[in-house]
Amino acid sequence: MPAHRTALRWLSGWTTWSLVHWKQGLVVGFSTLLLLNAFVSENSIKANKQTEQDLKHIVDVQFQKLVLTQKMREAAHQRTTSVTQLIFQKDPFDREESMERFDQAASDFLVARRALLTMNIDKQEGALLAEQARNTREAQPFQRQLVDYASKGEMGKAQEILVKNAIPTQEITLGTLNRLAEYTSEQTRLAMERATAASEQARGVIFLLSVVAGFLGLVVALVVAYLTIRAGFEKEILATHDTLTGLPNRLLIHDHLAQAMLQAHRDRKLVGVLFIDLDRFKVVNDSLGHDVGDELLRTVSVRLRSSVRETDIVARLGGDEFIVMVQHATQVSDVLMVVDKVLEALQQPYQVAGREVFSTCSIGVSLYPHDGDQPADLIKHADVAMYKAKKEGRNQYRLFDASMAEFAARRLETETELHHAVENDELELHYQPQLDVATGKIIALEALIRWRHPTRGILLPAHFLTLLEETGLIQVTGGRLLLQACLDCVAWQRAGHTELSVSFNLSAMEFWHEGLVDRISYALDESGIIPDCLNLELTEGILMEDVDMAIQRMEEIKALGVGLSVDDFGTGYSCLAHLMRFPVDEAKIDRFFVTNLEDNKQATNYLSAILALSNSLSLQTVIEGVETLRQLRTIQSMGDYIVQGYLISKPVPADEIVELLNRGWREVVAGE
Repeated sequence: MPAHRTALRWLSGWTTWSLVHWKQGLVVGFSTLLLLNAFVSENSIKANKQTEQDLKHIVDVQFQKLVLTQKMREAAHQRTTSVTQLIFQKDPFDREESMERFDQAASDFLVARRALLTMNIDKQEGALLAEQARNTREAQPFQRQLVDYASKGEMGKAQEILVKNAIPTQEITLGTLNRLAEYTSEQTRLAMERATAASEQARGVIFLLSVVAGFLGLVVALVVAYLTIRAGFEKEILATHDTLTGLPNRLLIHDHLAQAMLQAHRDRKLVGVLFIDLDRFKVVNDSLGHDVGDELLRTVSVRLRSSVRETDIVARLGGDEFIVMVQHATQVSDVLMVVDKVLEALQQPYQVAGREVFSTCSIGVSLYPHDGDQPADLIKHADVAMYKAKKEGRNQYRLFDASMAEFAARRLETETELHHAVENDELELHYQPQLDVATGKIIALEALIRWRHPTRGILLPAHFLTLLEETGLIQVTGGRLLLQACLDCVAWQRAGHTELSVSFNLSAMEFWHEGLVDRISYALDESGIIPDCLNLELTEGILMEDVDMAIQRMEEIKALGVGLSVDDFGTGYSCLAHLMRFPVDEAKIDRFFVTNLEDNKQATNYLSAILALSNSLSLQTVIEGVETLRQLRTIQSMGDYIVQGYLISKPVPADEIVELLNRGWREVVAGE
C-alpha cells in the first residue's frame, strides 16, 4: 500500500476518534452546563426570593409603620395647635372650628394608632406604644379641663392649664412618638442592609461557581449574575417607577425636580412643571372597563414621552394625573412650546381595544423660581392651575398665579360644604314647565338641580355641578333626585294632571356609570311612575364621547320604556349621520337659536333649519329660552311646538308647581 494512503487512513481514523470523543466531551460539557445552570438557577431563585421578601418587608411594613407614626405625630401636634388656638380666639365660630380640628385630630390619631397595632410590631415598638398610651392618658384630663374652661369663657384658667400641664404632657407624648419614629427608621435601615448583604452574598456564590466550572461555568455565572442584577434593578425600578406605564412615580419626580431646581438656580434658568389631568377619563373607565382605561393610560404615556424634549422628564402621579418637568428653559415660551405639543398630541383620537376613544387633557403650569422654591409647592401650584383650566372648559392650559391660591382655597371650602350639603339634603329640585303651544297646556316639567345653601341662598348648578361630578357625589345625589322627580310627578298626576311627564338631566358621569340602568329601574319601581312619563335628557357632547357605546347604553334605557331627549340640539357636536342612529324621542333646541329672533333674520333662518332637521328625524321638539311674546310669535309662525322659558315661568320649587299647572295658558298662547 502506498505510504500516502497509509497516512491518509491513519489521519482519517484519528479524526473519527477525535470527533467521537469531542462529541462525548460536548455532551458532558453541555450536561455540566445544564446541571450547573440548574444549580445556579436554584440558588439564584432562592436569593432573589429572599431579597424580594426583605424588600417587601421594607416597602410594605417598615414604610407603613413610618407613615402611621408620622400621622400620629401630626395628629398630636394638631391637637396641641387647635387647643392653643381655642384659648386665644374670640370669635365663637373660630372656636368651634378649632374644636372640630381638635376632635378630628384625635380621631386621626386613634385611626393611625389602631392601624399600627394591627401590624407585626416588635417588643421595642410595643413598649414605646404602651409608653405613649400612658402619656396620652396623663394628658387627656388636662386637655378636657382646658376645653371645659375655654367653653365657659374662663380663659385665664385655661391658659394656666395649657402652659403648666397640657403642653408639657403633650410634649412628652410627642417625644415618645419621635423615639418610635427614630426606632422604626433604624429598623428600616437595618432591613435594607440585610437585603443588600443577601444580594451581595448571592452574587458571591454565583461568581465562585463560575470560577470552578471554568469557561462554561463562567458563561452560566455571567448569565445568572446578569439576571440577578436585573432583578435587583427591577426591584429598585418598582419602588421609583409606575408599574403600569414605566414612568417615574411621585417619589422619583420629586427627586428629579429638586435636582433640576438646583441646576436652574446655578445656571439662572427656569424649570417648568406641567400638571396634566385627562378630561373625562372616569367616563372611559366606567363605560369601557379598567382594562381599556389602563391601555389608554399607557398610550397617553407614550404620546407624552414623544412630545417632550430629551432633557424633559415625564412622570405619572397616579390615576389619570401626569407630570412633565421641563428643564433648561431660558424663557416662559420654552415651557409653553412643550405645553402646546402635549395638548396637540393628547387631543388626537385613540385606538383602544378596537374602538376609537377621544380624551383631551387639562394642564396647569408652574415655574421655578417664580411659583415656589420647593418641589411640593411647584406641583401643588401646577395642580391648582390645572383645576382652573378644567373649570374653564377643559382641553387647555393655565399658568399659575397668586390669585389661584385663593381659588383653590375656595374650591376646598366649597367641596367641604358640598359634602355637608349631600348629608343634609340641601340639594333639591326646581321645575321649569314646558308648554304645548297647540293645546295651551303644560305637558312636562324639567327637573333642575339647585343647592339651598344655608348662608348663600339658592345656588345654580354653575356654582357646584362640576365639583359634584369630580368628587363622585353626583352618583349618590343623582339617584336620590331622580327618585324625587318621579315621586313628584306621580303626586301631580294623582292630583288630576294625568298626562304630565317629567324630564331629568343626566351628567356624563351618571350616563356612563355601569349602575345607571339599575338606578333608573329602582326609581321607576319605587315611585310607581309610568315609564313613558319619565324623560332623560342628554347633551350631544356626552353622546359623542363614544357613539357606539352611547347607542348601546341608550337602548338599555329605552328597554325600560323611558323616553330620551337630546339637549342643546343643534349646537354642533354631532353630525346628521350620528343623530339618525341615536334612539331618541325628543330634541331640545338650544336657547342660542332663540335669543336673537326678534331682530335678526338670520337667526330666524337658523332656527327654521334646526326645526326642519328635528322634524325630518321625527323627533318631538322643545324650544328652550323663550322669554318674550315676540319670540313666541315667531316660533308660532313656524309651527306648533313645545316651548320652555321665562315667558312661561322660571324654575320654581315643587310646592309652586300646582299653581302653574292650574293656570290658564291659552291667553298667553293667543297673546291676550
